[in-house]
Amino acid sequence: MREYKEWIVSPDEQLLLITGYAGCGKSVLTSEICRSLEEDLVPGTLICSYFCGTNNEHRPEISQILKGLVHQLLVGRRKLFKLACKSIYSLSSEPYRSFGELWALFERLVSRPHVGPISLIIDAIDECEHRDVEKFLDSLYPLMKSGEGRLKVLLACQPGASVVNVVKGYVHDARRLHMEKMNHAIAEDIDELISQRVDRMVKGERCNQSGGEDLKVVLRAKADGSFLWVSLILSLLQQRRGVIRKSHVDAATARGSLPDDLSNLYERCLHAIPEDEWEDARKMLRILLANTRPLSTSELSVLVNMSSTNPYVSDVLDADETTAVPHFEATLGPLAKASNEVVMLVHQTLANFLQAEPLASMSNATRFFTASEQSTPFEMAHSCMRYLLLDDPVPTSPSENSLSSDIEDSAPQEYLAPHVSSDPEILASDDFGFTSLFEENEDPIANELLVLADRQKLFKYAARYWTVHFSRCREAEQEFLLDMAMRLSERESCSPWFAYLTVVSQDASEIPNSPDRLVLASYFDLAVVVKRLLTDGSDDSRLGLATYWAAGQGNLSCLDILLANGSIDAASAHCNGMSPLAIAACNGHLDCLEILLGCRLFDVNEQNRQGRTPLSLAAGAGHEQVVARLLKEDYIDVNLADNYKAPPVMRAAASAQICTIAALLQHPNIDLSMQDSAGQNALSWACTAGRAQTTRLFLKDGRCDPDLQNYRGETPLMLAVSSESLPTVQAVTRHPDVILALQDNHGRNTISWAAGNRDSRILEYLLSHGGASFADARDRDGWGALAWAVDPPAKLENARLLLKYATAEINVPDANGRPILSTAIDWSSMEMAQLLISSGMVKVDQLDGHGKSPLAYAVDKGYTPLITQLLARDHSRADVPDHAGVTPRARALKKGSREICEAFATASDLTL
Repeated sequence: MREYKEWIVSPDEQLLLITGYAGCGKSVLTSEICRSLEEDLVPGTLICSYFCGTNNEHRPEISQILKGLVHQLLVGRRKLFKLACKSIYSLSSEPYRSFGELWALFERLVSRPHVGPISLIIDAIDECEHRDVEKFLDSLYPLMKSGEGRLKVLLACQPGASVVNVVKGYVHDARRLHMEKMNHAIAEDIDELISQRVDRMVKGERCNQSGGEDLKVVLRAKADGSFLWVSLILSLLQQRRGVIRKSHVDAATARGSLPDDLSNLYERCLHAIPEDEWEDARKMLRILLANTRPLSTSELSVLVNMSSTNPYVSDVLDADETTAVPHFEATLGPLAKASNEVVMLVHQTLANFLQAEPLASMSNATRFFTASEQSTPFEMAHSCMRYLLLDDPVPTSPSENSLSSDIEDSAPQEYLAPHVSSDPEILASDDFGFTSLFEENEDPIANELLVLADRQKLFKYAARYWTVHFSRCREAEQEFLLDMAMRLSERESCSPWFAYLTVVSQDASEIPNSPDRLVLASYFDLAVVVKRLLTDGSDDSRLGLATYWAAGQGNLSCLDILLANGSIDAASAHCNGMSPLAIAACNGHLDCLEILLGCRLFDVNEQNRQGRTPLSLAAGAGHEQVVARLLKEDYIDVNLADNYKAPPVMRAAASAQICTIAALLQHPNIDLSMQDSAGQNALSWACTAGRAQTTRLFLKDGRCDPDLQNYRGETPLMLAVSSESLPTVQAVTRHPDVILALQDNHGRNTISWAAGNRDSRILEYLLSHGGASFADARDRDGWGALAWAVDPPAKLENARLLLKYATAEINVPDANGRPILSTAIDWSSMEMAQLLISSGMVKVDQLDGHGKSPLAYAVDKGYTPLITQLLARDHSRADVPDHAGVTPRARALKKGSREICEAFATASDLTL
């Protein structure tokens, strides 16, 4: 793979696009690249990968991909925890957090210079919605440009996918590996696969020698560049009874009985299943089609064994214990793959085949597997609901193997790095449990519930997803399941599964705090249950809260039913100080927002407990369509500030959505002169968040003062420096009115702020763009920029840069009378002190206000190599007393180590 090898070593090429048709081995190649990167890793490089799957009709979400990538960043770079802590707690379990908020966290983590090189790999990104992919790449491209080669990105998709054109729009000359054009190379790999597998069959006496050679020729001729086709046909041949001989191969070739395409091959695989196993095989396939996340073997076993003859959990579990992975593989053959105790369909094309409309040419056997009066969501919902309603819903004792702090479902997760699992293709995302990275659950009741849930093989899946499957059922199917749904909504029945969801949600504000039937039905999008409850005369006092949760979850059908009831009290519809309109705006549910605006029950300018309006919440979350819709309201107050005096435009400035800012700036009533409670304008907010594009937009607009100093005297440029976003710093400094030499209330200037940051690129840029002339300017403590580079933790590269521009001013003591070298020895590190000495700019014998020399400080710190270095230059330093009459030698004899005392003795001997 010349393209890949050249890309990975090139410092100038950051993006590699791999394209190939379904079944050509694209995902296999991508996973192999993950493994090769892991094995040949450049020291300090972090690999973050995500393998997408459509999960049938439900496309993967970009937000889920971002959560997976953030998780890997935090696991791979533990030092980022402190930086991300506040963001993690707010994002840990909230399913509707916006792309903007997640991207802001991801960008902030990736931009940290000490994170090091990152290789980002996303397979099958074209499975995501086009709009989401466009938004992701729109944010990713500037991040790649600003990373100066630290971020390498590999994307894989099909050649006709829209993502290809999006990538070309950003990087027209991006390196591309065309698997669809690599016929010769792929053919060689397929030849090798065929040879290995057929030779294995010959060795195992499943095929004779002459038959094996002919079989190789036939398979090579019909493979047509598809690894999937070859793998499936070879698996079928291995299942064949008897020895394959040359005559069999010749006869099959003459009849043309080898299937030409995947559809025919899938039919052949279905026909190969023994007829007495059809029912079980059909169940398995339909379960694998419908699952919301990949199922563990134990979960699949329970679902297959669910029947009317198993009324108790114990019976289902007994049946489960007799079913292992080989059973699934033996029944489904090559149609399923099992790895790490997780079972999945072999490929997305099989899901497409099974869900396609039956063709007239299909055999009765194929129709048995593909046609059904019931939908797969109905079958899954029915099984999960029956499981939760079994007579033994909660076991009486915990599993010995349970971990009480485990808050995750049992399936492996798709976002994990390649070294965690041998096959990234089978990994599936469910819940990322960010908060569990920081602490374990300390609630004993919650832990006991988690232990009990762990003992029941299907409980976690059923509790979490029965409502999801139910909401995807056809209306008639929902009516059929209505009585079961009503029972599960009752307080007694819902207690175990709802209590489990409450525990794993990790945020009480994101889930109803009481299992009221109408509220739960509205929250989980159980429209038929809502309709039944209202028909039966449900308590009107709960209508308001039900409306709130339906709006918050984006459950339009439930919201329509509730609003049509016509007896909602707007005051009772508030939760946590927010109205249904506010929560719909906050979570980006445009369709719900539309009907809430239309009903005129809720004030579009109403403020929550933090003083934020629906517009402020939507703008801060980056929901551009919601913002655009709210701005059309005649009485919208676009400048209504929250409790921190921040109007919506400031909240938008901190998000990653440039379109939201653009929409706000175009509103005729927008006021960009407003300042928040800290004396900052919208530009200051953009700079604080490190939003380079937003910063450019504000500066181009011209209505924000680029030199506005907040109540601490900090300018937008200082705030940009603090954000450690080089592109943002560059955007501000290029504005003609920006003054670099301004000082804050403590007397610090921009260079001083940059010197204290770990990213030396910012300081280097500022020094070379007008900042060098005031690098030695002192703040109120007498500290120049070099002192802030010395300030722990030591910023050695920053110090090197400042020493290039240093003047005699660097030897002026600070306000406490201490020179820079003594400060470096006492506060920073020996390496920093040695750097200052080697520069030749620093006075090595300069005393502080108490007459204490740098050598004396080195003795106190125990820096033996530095002591030796100072004494070697001038042994007389050993006997220079401070104002108290104490010499460095005396300090060494009193409390120095043996090595330090020997250093002084050696210096004395050299003198003699």
